[in-house]
Amino acid sequence: MTRKKSANKVRKTKHISIDRDLEKNKAHIRKILGDSPDTSWGEVTLHNRKNEEIHILILSIGGLADEASIHQNILEPLRKQSKVADNIIEGVKEKIYINEVKYEANLYNAILKTLRGNTFILIEGYTTGIIASTEGKETRSIEEPPTEAVVSGSRESFIESVHTNISLLRQRIASPQLRFQLYTFGEYSQTEVVLAYVEGIVDPQVLERVNKRIRKIEVDDIASSGQIEQYLEDQTYTIFPVTGNTERPDVAAAMLMEGRVVLIVDGTPITLFYPSLFLEKMQDVEDYSSRPFSSSVVRLLRLFAFVISTMLPALYICIVNFHKEAIPSGFLLALEKSREGVPLPLVQETLLLIVLFEIVREAGVRMPRAIGQAVSIVGALILGEVSVAAGLISAQTIIVVSTAAITAFIVTPVAEVVTLLRIIYIIPSATFGFYGLMVSVLFTIMHMANLKSMGVYYMAPIMPLYFRDWKDAFIRLPYRLLKYRPKSIPNVRPIRYKRVPPSPNKGNEKHDKNN
Repeated sequence: MTRKKSANKVRKTKHISIDRDLEKNKAHIRKILGDSPDTSWGEVTLHNRKNEEIHILILSIGGLADEASIHQNILEPLRKQSKVADNIIEGVKEKIYINEVKYEANLYNAILKTLRGNTFILIEGYTTGIIASTEGKETRSIEEPPTEAVVSGSRESFIESVHTNISLLRQRIASPQLRFQLYTFGEYSQTEVVLAYVEGIVDPQVLERVNKRIRKIEVDDIASSGQIEQYLEDQTYTIFPVTGNTERPDVAAAMLMEGRVVLIVDGTPITLFYPSLFLEKMQDVEDYSSRPFSSSVVRLLRLFAFVISTMLPALYICIVNFHKEAIPSGFLLALEKSREGVPLPLVQETLLLIVLFEIVREAGVRMPRAIGQAVSIVGALILGEVSVAAGLISAQTIIVVSTAAITAFIVTPVAEVVTLLRIIYIIPSATFGFYGLMVSVLFTIMHMANLKSMGVYYMAPIMPLYFRDWKDAFIRLPYRLLKYRPKSIPNVRPIRYKRVPPSPNKGNEKHDKNN
């Protein structure tokens, strides 16, 4: 019963009308905010034409609002005015030096906006207040993204400010067709989430599907974009990330131009985009800055690294335990000799090494940067060398596990998936050999084929099959051959460009000489 009453009380405070009496408004504000030390109150007294005193109350939050801007652009201009017109609220709005000014008749909404760095101006005798934009919170400078660094390409990354991130997208898509929709999530956190899309390219059904799911979110707080990702995903119980994410503005802009929807979450530099495909995890933004031939080779290398990283330990167990005839005789003798005296069975030995490597890797990530890298490298070397010297682990097992672990760094967007699959494949491989491994792989492919990202199949353009999209899937063909947007991603503007300079050939060269 107590919980229901408190919940109702919270709901009632969402609709508080502004009173004509400033003291009553002040009491309401104190009741909602409490006696918080960062609450700043300012008072100004003006006179109307009848020389009657008009009291003005100014509310702001220290640390969120720019105090210098409040003093110079609000307090000083108002104190210089001895008299104002009969319509005082209009007169106050005209006198302050703030461009972004709005009216607000709901006291609770005004307080929420004040908690975002705005200044709330209340005028005696009026049931409407003024919200002046005076945000002044500290923000991080725009730097190179630490997880998506490139050799040739943009050095800009998103930051924790949603408004700065919007401007970064505006710089890359300077079109009025770029649209933004603002949502506020979290009854207590009041986190701003901006949905971005390009009208005329985005598919209306995809946009409506995202909007419909967003409107169903009712939570107490939103701490990061990861929460939004898990609330919106099609399948909850899957290890594969069906939501794309990036902290690069150029990548987000490219996704928008393909007809996708981007979500910008205030307080985090990671933006989300829908739909997202599996093959995109094997691609990198630098693929489009390099020549298509080198980019294609690197993409195939990433696919090969994904297969090696997930299947190599399980394949190693299959061959050693069940299919020794596949091992060359010379290598088989060396393998048997190295395993003499090793106390643990091969399966336990492999699993132990995988777990130890993940512990060392996690320690390197979580420790301070000055020593984290040294700990991860030295720790792995010492553990490996000492373990082999002591006869606890065979050298071949260390080579297999370390190769699988290192190749996972090539496909960082699915590194967590690779680690899980690597462990999952070991169990059936140790029980049924190569047959168990193949069945596990087939089940994985079937599961991936059934996954969807906002209604779009995760394994497109393989399943379903879109041959046209293969020009920019496993390999990347030259730009002049990428005339159409991907068919895998629904959009209403399939043609990417209308005309480009023709590729020169012998016939054209003769024509140029004649002219």
